[in-house]
Amino acid sequence: MARKNNQILGLILAFVLSLVTIVLGGFLIYNDKSLEGFGLVLADLVALVGVFIYGKHTQREELKASRDSFSE
Repeated sequence: MARKNNQILGLILAFVLSLVTIVLGGFLIYNDKSLEGFGLVLADLVALVGVFIYGKHTQREELKASRDSFSE
């Protein structure tokens, strides 16, 4: 049960951190710091995509290992 709660808390905190980063990037863009704001937003989006791809890869590996151990 504690693991599930930690996972939910991690998702919520990651969402809040991403939202704050994107809003800060938008604020920088609005205040004529377009390069810095765009860089911040882009870095945040690249990080999110990277985490998503890594999570999917890990999930596939775990599923494959689970299938392999089940079939033996």
